Amino acid sequence: MQTLVEMGRGIVDRILHRSAIQAADLARMRPDFDTDFYLAQFSDGELLSDPLYHYMRTGWKDGLDPNAEFSTSAYLDMHLDVADAEMNPFLHYLTFGREEGREVAASKIAHLIVETAPSATLDPDEQLVADADEIADEIDFPFYRATSGREFVDAKAAARHYLQIGWEQGLDPTPHFSTRTYLSHYPDIADANIPPFLHYVRAGRTEGRLAQDKAEDVARTLAAAPTLESIEGDWLFAHPERTPLQRELGAQQLLSALKGTDENLVFAFTHDDFLKVRGGIQLCVGKEMQIATERAVGYVALHPARPRPRLAPVGENPVLFATIAGTRIGPLHFDSILDVARRFRNSRKIDIVLHALLGHSPEDIAALAKTSGTERLTAWLHDQFFLCPSFALQSNLVRQCNGPEPASAACRMCLFGEEREDHLRRLRALVQMIPTQAIAPSKPAADIVFAKGDLPFERFEIVPHDSLSEGPAITSPRSGPATIAFIGAPARHKGYPVFRDIARRNLGREDVRFLYFGAPTHREPGIPTIPVHVTAHNPTAMVDALKREKVDFVLHWAQFVETYSFATIEALQAGAHVITHPGSGNVAAIVEHTGRGQILDDTKSLDTFLERKSLAKATRARRRKQPSLIAKPSDFSFAVIDHPLVNSASKKASSGVAAKPTRTVKKVRAAS
Repeated sequence: MQTLVEMGRGIVDRILHRSAIQAADLARMRPDFDTDFYLAQFSDGELLSDPLYHYMRTGWKDGLDPNAEFSTSAYLDMHLDVADAEMNPFLHYLTFGREEGREVAASKIAHLIVETAPSATLDPDEQLVADADEIADEIDFPFYRATSGREFVDAKAAARHYLQIGWEQGLDPTPHFSTRTYLSHYPDIADANIPPFLHYVRAGRTEGRLAQDKAEDVARTLAAAPTLESIEGDWLFAHPERTPLQRELGAQQLLSALKGTDENLVFAFTHDDFLKVRGGIQLCVGKEMQIATERAVGYVALHPARPRPRLAPVGENPVLFATIAGTRIGPLHFDSILDVARRFRNSRKIDIVLHALLGHSPEDIAALAKTSGTERLTAWLHDQFFLCPSFALQSNLVRQCNGPEPASAACRMCLFGEEREDHLRRLRALVQMIPTQAIAPSKPAADIVFAKGDLPFERFEIVPHDSLSEGPAITSPRSGPATIAFIGAPARHKGYPVFRDIARRNLGREDVRFLYFGAPTHREPGIPTIPVHVTAHNPTAMVDALKREKVDFVLHWAQFVETYSFATIEALQAGAHVITHPGSGNVAAIVEHTGRGQILDDTKSLDTFLERKSLAKATRARRRKQPSLIAKPSDFSFAVIDHPLVNSASKKASSGVAAKPTRTVKKVRAAS
């Protein structure tokens, strides 16, 4: 055991070592550091005892530049490995980058400071008044008042507020100008600490700069799409490599966790930690684990220790985490999983369920099936991953592509295109090697996979995650504004930008209010956030929250074909109606099947629908005549594992709301 003296000496040695490194770094940067230029970037004339030390500790993180020839933000933008490593860019350039011939850009701060500096004849207060006068006529006064939550005498007072603190809070001056988007697109403005709308009015509009994230920005994103390798690098960087347990130790921990499970063994493959991450697939895996625990079934949920946006490389002994009865074990090499399967091969029936294959290897899954004696895989069509690494079939992660031919020009232009052919080959080989029964949670989910794919699934069935039945009516308020909500992940492909924009355009109205339900950290000016976290142990959290707020409508404007929408089921259980469009897959199917909502052709039709002054009154009168809907969850994979596989052709199954299966053992190539 170390003595206190030895421990103290070790601490002192480490401090001295860090001090020596810091001194060497300062000495390396000092000859090229321009103190006067650096201090000029502080508008309040702040005095620093050592400007270089300030830059090394915090200045570079704030986007300040060390001299007129070096742009801190530009260097990080051009060299993402430096940004990912969170290394001081100027120090990196002087130590490695200059010798490597890395590109640098001159600072844009100097001329911007001169360009936007207050007139010598005006003091700061006078300059603020002058700047406010310049943008006051262009600020949408009712909109800014609503989003800021403050009262102002007039538009000039609102303009002063925006220039002083509003833009730093992320507030927008009009529905058509995004402060955050402008700053993220144009780091020169962010570096110069200029109120973005002031710059846009003075120069940005003339220069053709984008005011918000609209179609032009989507085109720009498509043209400058990142590579799949760079996306994978970002994912891996966010989850550093960890040393896995030794093979035998990993197997022993799994065996110990499985004690007390006397029935069958299930290996379930998913893409992330379902206990921590929100989402539909995560709810399914959590529910299955709960059912398995109740039945004394050994349920081993496996997810990659380092997530990937694609299949794992061939031949790599992947490192996984295993979760058993709510306890996470690992990280483990896949060999430890094989050892456990080999141990139980002759004593238990072993099933393999594929929920999500991101980050997994089809070849390893085939090896597990062979080792465990599993005769048939169960593969869920929760998304379109069996068609493309872009599991929502989003070309360059922006637009719906509907799965064109892998050799098509559309695929060649997409960041997933080069990967897709090998991706399909590997998944097809798995399905051919191990007989696979496919399960879709809805008919729209099945239709697109069978229409666009050529996967030789042995059997097929539609098994909705819930069945709906009628219950007592839910009392809706007789007065008050119509409440429109967005629930779940505020993602582009889920239609959140449509909700945000429609809310912005209607914030001045007293007869409509907009609410977001989901992540507690989400913030959108003018749209209150209601924190909600749905888990297998608290499955009604969203329904309860929607009821408390007496939500009239849930907007679900999905930008892809939804295979199954828990959000839609939750909305209907809370008595709300769902607004969607024809291309939203299972969302539109459920609305059509239940008659509880609106299927509108486009956002123009959506605007027209929401403009109705009697929106709340008309909808509530209709809802008062309808009984509530109660969702009864199915047993998910156990509904198939426990019973002979079937193929549903019932009319109700078309919406994915309820299905009465009929038996079949035929191979199928298309959804009927």
